[in-house]
Amino acid sequence: MFNCIRNGEQITICIHVDDGLITSKSLSNVDWAMNFLSEQYGKLTIHEGERIPYTGMMFDFSVKGFVTVGMEKYIADIRTEYQVQGTAKTPASQNLFVVEEKSLPLSSNKLKEFHSRVMKLMWIAKRCVPEILVAISYLSTRVQSANESDWQKLERVLKYLNNDDKFEIRFGCKDGNQNIKIDAYVDVSHAVHGDYRGHTGDILRFNDGPAEVGSSKQKVNTKSTAESEMVGFTDKSGSAIMYKAFAEHQGYAVDAITIYQDNKSTIRLLEKGHSTSMRTRHINIRYFYLKDRIDRGDIKIEYCKSEDMLADMFTKPLQGKLFYRLRSLIRNLE
Repeated sequence: MFNCIRNGEQITICIHVDDGLITSKSLSNVDWAMNFLSEQYGKLTIHEGERIPYTGMMFDFSVKGFVTVGMEKYIADIRTEYQVQGTAKTPASQNLFVVEEKSLPLSSNKLKEFHSRVMKLMWIAKRCVPEILVAISYLSTRVQSANESDWQKLERVLKYLNNDDKFEIRFGCKDGNQNIKIDAYVDVSHAVHGDYRGHTGDILRFNDGPAEVGSSKQKVNTKSTAESEMVGFTDKSGSAIMYKAFAEHQGYAVDAITIYQDNKSTIRLLEKGHSTSMRTRHINIRYFYLKDRIDRGDIKIEYCKSEDMLADMFTKPLQGKLFYRLRSLIRNLE
């Protein structure tokens, strides 16, 4: 990312491989930047207007104060390429994390195809279809030893993408306000994997839009839900701190980051910065480093009721009304 100041206004250019995105308050500054790049590097393919393609995504600025991000063409191409038949209401069933040991292993060619499809879907999940991330995160751990049961789980994700849905997310700004609100939700399902490790889910938001989502198996075994939550909270808080520093470097005012947590025992541990009972004395000291950030005012921890915990979407395969409710909130389209 490159910045410069021209006529008292900032111009920002984002570069990803051979794609660039130019932003500024004034269109004249955007034109100047495009002319400058054309002079330096020759003819460029330029897209202007309210809909701008960038790295396979479409940024739609047609509604004032908002930008909607989708990958309609990319998803349509996948449906066609894989000849997807049928639909599914959710990306995964409740037995997602169950490894069917008796299921036949995939052939070498089918295993390569499995790997390719999972990675293509990961690209979508991390950008504009966050609700499939928990399924794809799990399937990505199976790419070296996938079996027919895993293939069926992959097909279910594809059937979910075959629904009549635009699969978009949205970001907004408050009346042109220069302040950016950053918040995060972190949640954990304790001991849900076959080796009794937990699964962490998180979502980091810019002005209520999902800037980053995560879903991953924890790397250590823990003795309690509170300890699992501590591990997940500490592992994921670094991204929130990094995004705050990034936004401030771009010239925006950012208040303390609010991180939502639905486990009161974990909140007490983090705020005190040390064990609060004999049952938690074994928790590694490295999970308490956030106490310093809390004291400095960089981070605020707030309790969130479990039914409002957005990150629950990324800890396990949700079903029914809860899935659709959290999906709507995460997409920020309402």
